[in-house]
Formats: sequence, structure tokens, C-alpha cells
Amino acid sequence: MAILAGYFSFDSALADKKSMINKLVRHFESYPSQDVNRFTCNQGVILQYDFDAYKQPAWLHNDLQIATLIGHPLITSNRSNDLATLACNLGDLDDMLMRSDGVFNYVQYNTEHDQLVLATDPLAVRPYYYMHINNGLLFSTQLSLFKELGIKLTKNCAALSELATLGYTLLDHTPYNEVHRASPAELLSFDKQGHTKRNYLDWQALAQQKLDLGDAVTGLDQAFKSTVAKACKVDTTILTTLSDGLDSRVINTQLAKMGKKVKAVHLNRAPTKIKEQLVEFTQEHDIVLATLNPEHNHLDSLEAVLSALPKNHPKFLKGLTRPTLAWAGHGGNSSLGLTNYSDEVYQAAKSGDLTCLVHKFLEQQQGYLPKSVINHAAELQKELVENLSKAIGQFQSLGLEKAMQLFLLLNEQHHHLDTIFESVDQYKVEYFCPFYSHRVIESALVLPVKKVRNHSFYHTWVNYAYPQICKYPWTAYQEHEFDSLATSEKDSSHLPRMKMRGIIERWLLVVKKDKQKLIKKRQLTALCLLHIFKIKDASTHLSAVVQFTRW
Repeated sequence: MAILAGYFSFDSALADKKSMINKLVRHFESYPSQDVNRFTCNQGVILQYDFDAYKQPAWLHNDLQIATLIGHPLITSNRSNDLATLACNLGDLDDMLMRSDGVFNYVQYNTEHDQLVLATDPLAVRPYYYMHINNGLLFSTQLSLFKELGIKLTKNCAALSELATLGYTLLDHTPYNEVHRASPAELLSFDKQGHTKRNYLDWQALAQQKLDLGDAVTGLDQAFKSTVAKACKVDTTILTTLSDGLDSRVINTQLAKMGKKVKAVHLNRAPTKIKEQLVEFTQEHDIVLATLNPEHNHLDSLEAVLSALPKNHPKFLKGLTRPTLAWAGHGGNSSLGLTNYSDEVYQAAKSGDLTCLVHKFLEQQQGYLPKSVINHAAELQKELVENLSKAIGQFQSLGLEKAMQLFLLLNEQHHHLDTIFESVDQYKVEYFCPFYSHRVIESALVLPVKKVRNHSFYHTWVNYAYPQICKYPWTAYQEHEFDSLATSEKDSSHLPRMKMRGIIERWLLVVKKDKQKLIKKRQLTALCLLHIFKIKDASTHLSAVVQFTRW
């Protein structure tokens, strides 16, 4: 998504304002100058780092305003035109943003009215973060920037507990008490009177709408294909990712059906049976497949593999229209398949008991802080339960079945996105994720929960739109048993044990960075030794502990 950041103040001391502006400017000087745009005025600064993955600039500056964005709103196939549309319709900005199908962040400063506007996409898949400092507003789409600017920040232990147990934060929490996260479809305005917030899309109102299954399937089909068509209109040869899951199979099939030349990257961690059928799938759709093992090049993620393609596989990239823009299947299983809405959680939701629902969800997620290595774990766990109750309870007027579905739609999307967005300046790869279109997700929200769970609705649509896919086995996640329809729960006992090098690295990280003494270091050291000697698996404990020291 590249990076946007800025600072504005209408009444702070000149010296304080200049200091913050200079810090931001110096930070962005670390990026190649040709990839950075900057606007400064008496009130503040806006900076954009964009490595031109879309081949469509997104920086508009005239006498009335400065407007920019990262990502692609997908109002149309051209993000430069989308930027102009948003910038020229400030009075109707809510309606313009509602037309989007993409993942993006938008910033506009109206020089005539001295008004700053920030907006995130309908799901806040890529949120902006902000804090008030020196009577001004500091914002960034990269959370780590606040710490890198040398600002004094205090850790939000509630948010760290959420990251350690759920993999994402709740409400507007971030790892820092002073920094807040934008909510889905949030639009923030900041001027001399202060800041105001509103949401241009009402998800609760959408959840109250009802459609029959046939209309929902048709609506999903139209929304998905429209989103894909807008996103790939200018491309002839496209870079995609291809996993063992259903989401990426659907995306690759649709792109091939549209006559696009597809080059797909697959990480070869699946059994031989799946590999053979994956090759058969790509041959049937005339997809060029590159099967890569990240461990051969000491790479630890898909983002790292894609980033290293120019160096390691230059011939594979030849002919790509936009070689640093990849298509990924994030979001389909969690939103259309409701993979984290198990039978036990569903029964708890049907009971109407919020407390029971929260505990069943934590049980499903194994969302418990390890008391053996974390200080004050009981108090932090109690606070986690309270915040999870608030996060789900805010939708309780819909009934708990639907409230839980909406909670999952708006929160589970963030589970696997941290590396993609926080480290975008390191990997320099952008993504199209069509399953994050709010119109795609709405199609599942208008149905009764019982018709969506266990991939029921998702599979109905795939059978309707892409029946050829169903003959190939697929998985809902890495550890899932291969099947044509995923129904079983995720079993963490099948997770691979963390290797000794990883254990030592994480132990050192904790020992060096735990300044607030949240971790029981002696107990943690003993646990790591038990892991190294294969007496006990400490992977889960260490993964939770690292979240308390990472930020």
C-alpha cells in the first residue's frame, strides 16, 4: 500500500510544529527521492511514499487542495481518475467512497477552508493511525512510524494481549495508548475546531437487510467479477499467488477466463498429491506456474518471496504489466466461508448469552495468555474478555448470531495482514485482494448465519460460477485436511514446532526489549531450554510473548 503520513496543527507553537514536520521529512528522506511526494504549508505537511506498483500516479495538487491516496479505491479501473473523483467531490465524499471496491487510504487538505480529511476503506483493511500531539494531529498508515519518530509512547497492554491471543487488536486499540486505529469506513475531519469522525458506510444497517440464497449468489457473482474486471482492466499479463486454498483458485480461474495471461507463484509446502493436482489445475487454465520453496533462499514469508523474484527469478517476471503488483486470495475464507464460526461458537451465539459466546470464541481461538511466562496474566485476560465483549456487544441489537458474523467480518480480515502492510517499504510489493470488496462481503452478510457457515454459501457460489474448480481438493488453511468442502476445525496440535534458531532469536528479543517487566524471564528461559531439548513445545508461548516486546 506504500505509505502516507502527515502532521497538521492550527494553533501550536511554530517551533513545535516545525520540529514535527522536520522529523517526518527526514524519515521520508530514507526512501528514493523519485518515489516520494511532499506538500508543506504553514499548517503542516503531507508525505507519500509510492514505488509506482500501479503505474498510475495518485498525487493531486492545485490552488484549492492537495489530495493523495495509497492503494486503489477501485471506483474505476484508473486510480488517478479515482483520486480526482474523490478530490472534486468533497461535499459528496461519503457517496463517492461508497462506490469503492478496493483497499486504500485517502488524504485531502483543503487549503481554502483549512480542513484535513482522512478516509480508510470500508473494511479498514488498511487503516490509518493517528494521535494528538502538540495541539495537532499526527497520522500515518504505518504504525511503526510513530515510534521511529522518537515520540514518547506508552504500551497498551490490553492491545498487546489482543495481539498475543487473537492476532489483531479490538475497537480502536493499537499497541500504544496514545495512538488510535481507524474503524471500518471511518472518515476523519480536522480543522481549527478540532476533529470529528463518522462512518460513511453503516455495516449494521447492511446486516439488517435480507436476501434469499439465489439472489445472494447472483449478487456475489456480479460483485466479484465487477471488482476483478476493474482491477485488471489495464493488464495483459498478471502476477498472482496460488495456494492450496479455494480463494486463490477462484481468482486465478476468473483472470484466466477473462483472457489474461497469468503467472502464478506457489510455495511448495503441500503434499505431493496436491502438487500434482495443482499442476493439472494450472495446465487446464493455461497458467504459468512457479513452484518455489522459500527455505532455499532463506525467505520466511510470501511477501519476501515475491520481493525477491527480480533477483532470483527474473525470467519469470518478464512480460508482466505490473511486476510489483500481485493478486492474493486474502479474505475469502474468513468472510464468505466464516471459517472461525465453529459449531460451539454458533451454539453459544444462538443461546443469546454474550458472556458464554465470548468464552467459547476464546476457547476456539485458544486465546489464553500463558500465566507461566506472563506477569499479571489473569488481570490481562479479564480485560481481554471485557474488550471482546464490547467489540461483539456493539452489534448485539442485531442478535448475537448476526453480531458475531459482523464482528468476524470486520476483525478477522486483519489477522494475516501485518507483514504485508507494516513492511511494505521493505518488500515493495502491492496487492489486489478482490475478496475485500465490501460488495463481495455484503452478499454473505444478508443471509442467515446458518446458510453461510462451514463454507456453505461460498461453496454454493463456486459451484454456480466455477464448477470446474470443485473437482480439485483445497484447504481452508495450511493445516486443514484436504477436502472438497472444509468443515472441520483448525487443530493447533498439527502446527510445526519452532526451530531452535527461531527459539533463540525470540528469547533474545524478549530479554532485550521487555522494559516493562511483563515477562517472567526465568520461567521463559527454562521453557525455551525444554523446547530445544524436545521435552516440551514452547512455540505457542513464545509467539504470545513476542507480541509484548515487539512494539
